[in-house]
Amino acid sequence: MFGVLTVTVVLPALVLQCDRIIHKYRHRSFIPKFDKLNSFVVNHKKVWVAIFLVLFIPSYIMQSNVNVYYSMDRMLPDNIGCIEALNKMKEEFNMATSHFIIVDDSLDASDLVKMENEIKDTAGVTNMVAYNSFVGSGIPDSMIPDELKSIAKAGGRQMILVNTSYVAATDECNEQLTKINNIVKKYDKDGYVTGEGAMYKDLIDITDHDFKLTSVLSILSIFILIAIIFKSISIPTILVMSIELAIFVNKAISFATGTTLSFIAPTIIGCVQLGATVDYAILLTTRFR
Repeated sequence: MFGVLTVTVVLPALVLQCDRIIHKYRHRSFIPKFDKLNSFVVNHKKVWVAIFLVLFIPSYIMQSNVNVYYSMDRMLPDNIGCIEALNKMKEEFNMATSHFIIVDDSLDASDLVKMENEIKDTAGVTNMVAYNSFVGSGIPDSMIPDELKSIAKAGGRQMILVNTSYVAATDECNEQLTKINNIVKKYDKDGYVTGEGAMYKDLIDITDHDFKLTSVLSILSIFILIAIIFKSISIPTILVMSIELAIFVNKAISFATGTTLSFIAPTIIGCVQLGATVDYAILLTTRFR
């Protein structure tokens, strides 16, 4: 809003006030002429339309299949302390990811044992650390010092640690989390699974929906804006499709080269390029008319 106000109110006033200075220090244009290029494009317009149609669908399919990663540790250099520690745990203890299960403290001991056994049998689980597996059902809680008991139990809830060999933010880890969560819900409907893997799974689910919605809303907004400016349906259709082709090709290059992108990169490419290109598209279309 403030950007629009600045351009429509402040900028014209500054230009009028500095009109003499602007004319005094005018210089020749440093931008080369594109007469030959313009003539080439105009004389071969059918060829360019054909290229546009040929590239549109393949580039859309390719950009839809670009590999993305969600794990933040892949964005960090391997020589920093936290990444070195993570790699060491993977190599020496087969601990790629840790899940934390939170269940009711009053859950029956026999149900806890059944739940833990089912989780241990889940593919990828390497080991578990649970309060009752160390203490045993024969030892009452009153005999355990509070400072030790508080590590696993607090506020009427208890925590169980599950270590897995699956890396967070992968399909295998997400599938494992779904299975573990189903097991937990079977014994405690209010129980849940949290930790790095669970947070990445939520991130994947949320961003997958939100980014698609944002992209659609952005395209619709630009389409409506151009349609209002030019009082036409065909012009915004052509402009939006042209801009989207450029976005598709940019993303498709990563697919063609086998590059894996950060999950935020395709959205940044789409939003920034759509917002930046539409200004030039409107300007050039106005001049064409």
